[in-house]
Amino acid sequence: MAQRFYEPIARIFTNAGLVGVGYKYYFYQTGTTTQVTTYQDDGLTVANTNPVLSDANGRFPEIWYSDLSQLKLIVKDSNNNIVDGAGADPVGATDAAVSLNDFDVRPTSYWGLTAGTSTAFTLIANPTISAYANTQTFVVQPHLDCENSPTLAIDGLSALNWKKYTQQGTKVALKANDLRASQRYFNINDGVDIVCLNPSSLPILSGSATALTIATGAITLTNNSSSYVIDTEGAAATDDLDTISGGQEGQVIWLNTANNSRDITITSGVGNIVNPTGLSITLGNTNNIACLRYNGTNWIVQYFNYSNAEPVRLISSTTASSSTSISFTNLSSSFSVYEFEFINILPSVNAVMLTVQYSTNNGSTWINSSYLQRSSWASTSDSEASVTNKTTGISITGSDANSATCPGNNATRGGVNGYLRLYNPANASAYKQALWFVTYPFSTASNYQGQTEGVGIYTGATSAINAIQFLFKTANSDTTNGNIASGTIKMRGYI
Repeated sequence: MAQRFYEPIARIFTNAGLVGVGYKYYFYQTGTTTQVTTYQDDGLTVANTNPVLSDANGRFPEIWYSDLSQLKLIVKDSNNNIVDGAGADPVGATDAAVSLNDFDVRPTSYWGLTAGTSTAFTLIANPTISAYANTQTFVVQPHLDCENSPTLAIDGLSALNWKKYTQQGTKVALKANDLRASQRYFNINDGVDIVCLNPSSLPILSGSATALTIATGAITLTNNSSSYVIDTEGAAATDDLDTISGGQEGQVIWLNTANNSRDITITSGVGNIVNPTGLSITLGNTNNIACLRYNGTNWIVQYFNYSNAEPVRLISSTTASSSTSISFTNLSSSFSVYEFEFINILPSVNAVMLTVQYSTNNGSTWINSSYLQRSSWASTSDSEASVTNKTTGISITGSDANSATCPGNNATRGGVNGYLRLYNPANASAYKQALWFVTYPFSTASNYQGQTEGVGIYTGATSAINAIQFLFKTANSDTTNGNIASGTIKMRGYI
């Protein structure tokens, strides 16, 4: 049976990188200088020239011979200079000392479009192979997306498992959609499996945790691991981490403390660690994990799981500038409690009350009836308690009895400060309850400071509340009056 000679250089080039036109394969009987004839077909009927010449594209015709182990090959350029290292005797040697590396090239890559099913692919390679070998590489284009754990059978040979390497270097079976139809993938035969080197997806594995110890507020990443266990300097009970050295842009890491009795506080804005909330976070036990991502300059906190604390998230912050109102929409069931913090909310006119209203349609309309509340008022000069029912909204500053001393527009003395909490706004089977505590200077000439605390409820329906707005209304009236001249309201959510 004739054997096909696979060229050591699928397309030949000069040392300058130009196409090797007119390069020559000289074939001889092994161990001699006697030239022999090779053929263009496996029937050995159509002879090649000797030497066999490369064409204008640097390619050689097909080369067949009865027994490659009886051939010696010399490669010369168009000027009959022997190409460095391009010689093998015999071509089909089994001696480990003679291989295709004698030609200073690498094994041929085989190309093909698959057939078969999404779990049992087949391939007719171009050029074809007669046996598997761990020097083979294949560029493969799947005809359809793969499913879990596919196999690949090439040129009628047995099916091999089709696998990939994880980011940690472990070889695992391909998963569904790792190979996508009409895309091309580079694969190797490692002697056991077909391994895809560029699958469409790779699992994100943090790898084995690497132990690091804080030194003067800093740690240095020592390898490409993504998971690090951090210990305090000198095994102290507490320590601050403000700087992370090393890493590359886009790298993601997970940190946790090495010991339940040692607290690691990850500070924000001191070194190159930044928490978008501006808050420091504490790894209080080994179940607390912080995730950070490097942007090339700073490590940004992406996530922190609180195992022994109530997670709070700053959702949005709105600053007024002669605004009719400040509203927050898209309240959802993601948070059981919403907290609104008031920072120097200053009215544009005197003797008004900061009022809250709800909406069930994300602020398209605002509910103007069926609010009830009880609030108590106190000041630095005297105090009193009262019940105030403003049906068109809940008044969270002042009361009927002290309307003349509600907040005014004196910027020097400041505006309203405090908070309001709204509970379970997404619950559609109960009335919506709120509580608040605020402090503010009087709108009168005296420098007294007032405070109001209270509870309120909307009793019109049990529908889910998905928006809330804050505005000023005239004291002892349900009439909107003036704007919010300045100040900020921050909305936070409690899970």
